[in-house]
Amino acid sequence: MFFFQIKLMEVIGEGTFSIVKRAIWHNPNGNKTDVAVKILRDVSESIMEDLQVEASHLLKLQHYNLVRLYGIVQQPAMMVFELCDGGELLSRLRDKKKPVPLVTTLLDYCVQLVKALTFLESKHYVHRDVAARNILLSKDEKVVKLCDFGLMRSLKENERTYVMHARNRVPFSWCPPEALRYRQFSHASDVWAFGVTAWEIFSYGEDPWIGCRAIDVYLMVLAIQEFYLH
Repeated sequence: MFFFQIKLMEVIGEGTFSIVKRAIWHNPNGNKTDVAVKILRDVSESIMEDLQVEASHLLKLQHYNLVRLYGIVQQPAMMVFELCDGGELLSRLRDKKKPVPLVTTLLDYCVQLVKALTFLESKHYVHRDVAARNILLSKDEKVVKLCDFGLMRSLKENERTYVMHARNRVPFSWCPPEALRYRQFSHASDVWAFGVTAWEIFSYGEDPWIGCRAIDVYLMVLAIQEFYLH
């Protein structure tokens, strides 16, 4: 994919490491496709290597409830994704100006998210960042799609866990005991994160462990584990 095929438009999202713009992709078959383009702020060699690895995985993962990656552009460093006009689920849940989604709708969102995670497990991938902020909505708000695969890791056929060696930050409030204590992630840790995400969804976007410091979350999660083990 080449930069000249992309016509950038307005900003639709922004984060610490990237900015997301709406764009039009003039694809090779002559059609125009509305897309979302993630433009990286850091273009160091290591970041570009991570980008290529992430893209190689995502291009293999095609599922109705996963945001699709169309391709990458190396100069400037960009990832070209399927556009989800409904925006972030978390923002929609907190939007007081729109009608409150029905509980049955929220349940359907959870079912769709389970389908996405089941698919990832079948392909031996651990997402590691399942949260309402990383779920996008279709324009008609009937379909949810899991996104943000920057922390995702693949497991070998004989592996059950991924051990995080680098001292990078993790989403504390969505992590199970083994991830907080031993930095171990698995399909089971994605299930734990799904549970927290379901709570976010049914609480209409409340923050989990609101008002708690990271150390408080750590101690309380370990206390919950000890309670159930005894």
